[in-house]
Amino acid sequence: MLTIPRHIMRPARYIGCEPNHVRKDPKDARVRFALCYPDIYEIGMSYYGLFLLYEIANNVEGVWCERCFAPWADMEDHLRSTGAALATLESKTPLHEMDIIGFSLTYELNVTNVLNMLDLGGVKIRAQEREGKDPIVIGGGPLMLNPKPYERFFDIIVAGEGDEALVSILNRVREMKGETRDRVIAELAKLEGVHSPFVSSPNVKRLFVGDLDGAYHPVRPPIPTVDSVHNRLNIEISRGCGNGCRFCLAGFGYRPYRERSFEAVKGVIDEGLRNTGYEEISLLSLSSGDYGSLFDVLDYAKTNYPGLSVSLPSLKIGSIGSAEIAAMGEMARTGFTFALEAPTPGLRARLNKDIDVENLVRQLPQLKALGWRRLKLYLMVGFPWETDDDLLAVRDVILPFRAAGMDVNLSVSPFTPKPHTPFQWLPMDDEDILMQKIMLIKDALKKTGARVRYRDTSVSIVEGIVARADERLAGLFEYLHGQGVRLEAWREFFSFEPYRQWFEEDLSDMRLYTGRRDPAEKLPWDMVDMGFDTSFLLKELEKAETGDMTVDCLTGCAACGLGCAGIEKGLRQCESVRAPSDISIKSGDTAAHAVGL
Repeated sequence: MLTIPRHIMRPARYIGCEPNHVRKDPKDARVRFALCYPDIYEIGMSYYGLFLLYEIANNVEGVWCERCFAPWADMEDHLRSTGAALATLESKTPLHEMDIIGFSLTYELNVTNVLNMLDLGGVKIRAQEREGKDPIVIGGGPLMLNPKPYERFFDIIVAGEGDEALVSILNRVREMKGETRDRVIAELAKLEGVHSPFVSSPNVKRLFVGDLDGAYHPVRPPIPTVDSVHNRLNIEISRGCGNGCRFCLAGFGYRPYRERSFEAVKGVIDEGLRNTGYEEISLLSLSSGDYGSLFDVLDYAKTNYPGLSVSLPSLKIGSIGSAEIAAMGEMARTGFTFALEAPTPGLRARLNKDIDVENLVRQLPQLKALGWRRLKLYLMVGFPWETDDDLLAVRDVILPFRAAGMDVNLSVSPFTPKPHTPFQWLPMDDEDILMQKIMLIKDALKKTGARVRYRDTSVSIVEGIVARADERLAGLFEYLHGQGVRLEAWREFFSFEPYRQWFEEDLSDMRLYTGRRDPAEKLPWDMVDMGFDTSFLLKELEKAETGDMTVDCLTGCAACGLGCAGIEKGLRQCESVRAPSDISIKSGDTAAHAVGL
């Protein structure tokens, strides 16, 4: 029984009795699995991946998957003062009593939340100190494509997309119930895409789902009792990205580009809306406008669900035409968001960002006629080839939108090099240089009426340090935890000072992690076999230096080495995909789309 004092803000975060939550008899569950998101409820309950894994796990025979989120500071203080342990939402079971604890790490500043949640849950932070009946702790998500910094804390790490691996893990744990902890971990480490620091292996293969139509899609997500950041039905229409932007971990970490068919999307929309009653859907994709059946989906939603709002969270400039705009114009709608990334064509060519800003300007009359008045643009600063003229050119980009009467919100973020991308060897600009560039943009846009928001440069420096970290920085995370650092993604809790202190005490230089890397040096994340060649990344970096572009995967082949078999029905299929053989899913309503699992 959870007692929540009256002073706790938003107590519904901790109750866990939402519509569509899964409750089972503990006696029927041979495996108890805590699916943890290392941020607060409102953020985690907006994350598609959480709903996906929650439904997949709860459809595995003999498994009860429950959720757990990072508590806000007031609830943490209450737990620590009373000695109560952080527990799951559904059954209020302390984390240390679960069989498995899984974390999905999507953001660098959430690493300290993982350590804090383990500590609050009564689980030893260091993997090597766990024993006996202690839970097996799993790490997954995009950050695990660089596993080395996190090996101290996780018993096993899943590299890549976890849809199929999770089912294999849960089945294996169920089958080995009663075996020693060490033996179970050793067996799990034999699964493809699974790595354990306790089992010697030269590398681990990144996992990805080959056929989205055969993959599971959540259709009965729990409906938040506290408004989440994105409280709507998420529909994943595609995965991966074919555009090949050279700075983008998502584009390279989720290769190849795959689409869910129009028929499959229709089925998800119908069942999802029937199970939730939502009045808004979001078509999830790294580049929604590239989806081959976008007009068909919009037309279907408009015809069958009058008044339904449709959100396209990520759009490439020039990727949608007048037909799609007209279809959205007849429906309730939100604003448009476009990734500009760089102000000038020459700089965008270095990034391999092939967009047609003039085409968007030509579409403005249609947008206005249909009622749109607001655009949001994303811009990055800190690329090594930037000049002041490049940055000042942002004014020339913005003025046509303002002249057409559009409200423009410009979001400016520093460039942070990411592993497994062509820019993984590039340096970050120092904080003072980044601020100079941001202020130059702000000054250039004075009196234009555009709203400019920019990311805290010290936050970006931390993101850059963690993104390209190695095993030495495990000590940093432990130091931060000892200093009480948590909830860093929230402005009121973030401080750069503990990071500065650790580097000073450790006699380390931050530039080891934010500076230029030698292409001849072995990188910590090289242990993950991404499926494409490092030589391809080097060639892409050379092209960036000369401003040459590479064909996108939608219209040709970039020759990355992944082994795509060709384009069928507009989908990029991979030759090496195979279905796992040890998957068992129970029957039931929510398993209707689980064919490929």
